[in-house]
Amino acid sequence: MNTFTHIITTRFNVPTESWTTTRTGHKALSEEWLRDRFEIFGKYCFPSFKNQSEKNFVWLVFFDEQTNGFYREKIKDFEKEFSNFTPVFVKDFPMMAAFVEDFAQSQNTDFIISADIDNDDMLHRDYVKTVQQYFQPRNDFVIDLRIGFQLAILPGNRATVSQAYMAGSPFVSLVEKTRQAKTVIKDRHPVYARYPDIVIDNKNPMYIQLIHQFNMVNNETKGLKRLVSFPQQEYGIVGERMLEVSKTDAMLANLRRLSGKVLKKLKVKI
Repeated sequence: MNTFTHIITTRFNVPTESWTTTRTGHKALSEEWLRDRFEIFGKYCFPSFKNQSEKNFVWLVFFDEQTNGFYREKIKDFEKEFSNFTPVFVKDFPMMAAFVEDFAQSQNTDFIISADIDNDDMLHRDYVKTVQQYFQPRNDFVIDLRIGFQLAILPGNRATVSQAYMAGSPFVSLVEKTRQAKTVIKDRHPVYARYPDIVIDNKNPMYIQLIHQFNMVNNETKGLKRLVSFPQQEYGIVGERMLEVSKTDAMLANLRRLSGKVLKKLKVKI
């Protein structure tokens, strides 16, 4: 019997009572939102999963059972292109949570590794491989990959990119005994930074958090170091999807960042 089953869940357009508008005031789960999110998912999130160097994982992607035929055809195309992609149609989040728990506990393995990744974020090609390398056969063992990038998409295939460090990030993974598994969605991700049994990876950037107008809550974090480039191909960004990162914009942003730090120190001294 295999030691573990690795499950990654993604909530696509599952109705949630607490989410009615995006951070910019747009209506959540509207036709405009859905059209934009399918485009972002197809261009950035999906290729980063398909690009994984380790394919030993199950990707459960949850959709509203009311999703119309036009988008269901797109979902079928994703399923044909990448066999790990497993669509599941549910009524609401409680139904999703129940399905995930039942699925996890039905696996013929000793342990479950789980992560919950947003449908607009990206994984480094070695994300799954790295998580599995850190695996330990212990219940409620947390694997926290804290280093990554924040990427803001701009018109004209341009972007800004910054270094990111997040404790208990949205990319955290949880190991549980199979028969007790509720998966990582049982807690909010920042809570996992306080779990006592935890391994922290501060070595290499393993994720990209995408910033755009239809985010639920994510804003571009102020004060992060702006970068002039990032390894796009390692996140599945290739060909016409590749982004132009302005060196001038990055230099100006870092100057403003440095000036802000200097002014803050001067105020403290005064």
